[in-house]
Amino acid sequence: NAAAEATTAPYVFPIDADDRLLPHRLSALADQLDASPQLTLVWGRYRTFGERERERSVAETLDPWSITYYQDIPASFMVRREALRAAGGWKLRGFESWELLCALAALGCEGRGFDTLIYEYRLHGPRKLDQMLGRYDELHSEMRALHPNLFAQRRANRRRSPAPRLLKVAVPLIDS
Repeated sequence: NAAAEATTAPYVFPIDADDRLLPHRLSALADQLDASPQLTLVWGRYRTFGERERERSVAETLDPWSITYYQDIPASFMVRREALRAAGGWKLRGFESWELLCALAALGCEGRGFDTLIYEYRLHGPRKLDQMLGRYDELHSEMRALHPNLFAQRRANRRRSPAPRLLKVAVPLIDS
C-alpha cells in the first residue's frame, strides 16, 4: 500500500520478491490497459517453479459472482492505480489479493485475463497459503463483512456470470 501511494505511475503490478517477472510482460499488460479504457485490471498466465513446475491457466474475466467463492485470478495482476486507491488497497492479512479483487468487483470494475505467460511463481518450503487455509472461515467472513453488497448480490450476479452452468450449481453446494 505504501509503495502504491508513493508512486505516480498509472498502473500497479504487485509481485513477490522471490517470483520472476518475464521480460517485456509489464509493457504488454500496460498496452492492454492503454488500449481498453473500460478495463481496470489485466492479468495473464503464470508458471510455478521450485518444488513443482506447472503452467497455470487463469480466469478470462473478473466475475463478480465467482470471485465471492474462489480466486481464479493470479495475485500478480496489473491494476489502475486510481482504482486500487478507490478500492482501499490491500486490507486483509491473508487472502489480500482475493479481498482486493472482491473490492474491485464490488466497485463494478472490469478485468480481463490474457493468454500470455507473465511471471513465474516460486514454490518452496512452508507456504503462507497453507497458513491462510487454516483460517479460511475467519478470512472469508472478514471479506463478507467488508463487501456485504457484493455478497448480497450473489444470486443476481450468478445469472449474469459467464461461468458454466455446472459450476454455477456445484460451487454453492460445495461452499455450503
